[in-house]
Amino acid sequence: IRTIAERLDAGARQSQVASVSAVLDGTDNFGARLAVNRAAVQARVPLVSPPSADRPLSMGSMRAFSCKQRYHRTYRDGLVREQERETVACVRSNDYCSYTSRNWTGVVMTGMADRIMDRVRGRGRGQWVYTPKDFVDLGTRASVDQALSRLVGAGELRRVGRGFYDWPRESEVLKGPAPADLDAVVSALARRDGIRIMPDGMVSANRLGLTHAVPSKATYVTDGASRTLRIDGRTIQLRHAGPKVMSWAGRSAAPVVLALRWLGPHAVGDERVSRTLKRILPEDVKRDLARHCANLPGWAAPIIRILSVKQSEAG
Repeated sequence: IRTIAERLDAGARQSQVASVSAVLDGTDNFGARLAVNRAAVQARVPLVSPPSADRPLSMGSMRAFSCKQRYHRTYRDGLVREQERETVACVRSNDYCSYTSRNWTGVVMTGMADRIMDRVRGRGRGQWVYTPKDFVDLGTRASVDQALSRLVGAGELRRVGRGFYDWPRESEVLKGPAPADLDAVVSALARRDGIRIMPDGMVSANRLGLTHAVPSKATYVTDGASRTLRIDGRTIQLRHAGPKVMSWAGRSAAPVVLALRWLGPHAVGDERVSRTLKRILPEDVKRDLARHCANLPGWAAPIIRILSVKQSEAG
């Protein structure tokens, strides 16, 4: 075993890892441990590492034996697959065990932080926002919180708000991490609190091309409590809405309903509204509006009738 007791930059670290047949990680720094893990993945060199930064590897804990074990293998494409193979070396440290194989080079990934990153990578960069609740099936809440804190400190994840995390994508325009996706933040909040959330009427009307108005804040309606959140330097406002409005949650016609409620009764006399909706709405959305017209304000009935007539003519 050749020890390296000096700080290595990215290039030197990759060169050192690529020059050996296996890496035994004895670092006590979480960021360094993840950097060594990345280098080993790229070089396809076996890595043996303890489960957490506060429990460094003890050389006396290694013992060799041969047995069949189930382990996780990290491939070049970043995917982690579970396989069963005869192993020839095992390192045990309390509840932690990692394996290397006779005819395989790769990285054994264990520990809460690794399992969290496996799940995050499966969603892709910038596509998802997470809360600790998304990982509680992996272990205790305390261990999840600790792992998320360490991942943020190591630069693997970003904390975009209190209790919200993402794996940011790089923006070519900003030359750095792209802002968090607010819709993804809202989806994470809905999962965590067990509530329904929809974009408010102005946002819906803008997306449908019924107005050029743009809200100064990201505003949503919900069947939960009204509140204001600060996410990644931006403000998200949640406004409580009644059962008739929230009955449209999760349905394709929901943006039309919210847009009409925001436009108000004067939308009935505006031909541009009915003309635009007739042109852009799919037939299934028009049918949904017609079937559930009772959940719309009474003044919206003429617009729904116009859409229904157009639907009949198309048939």
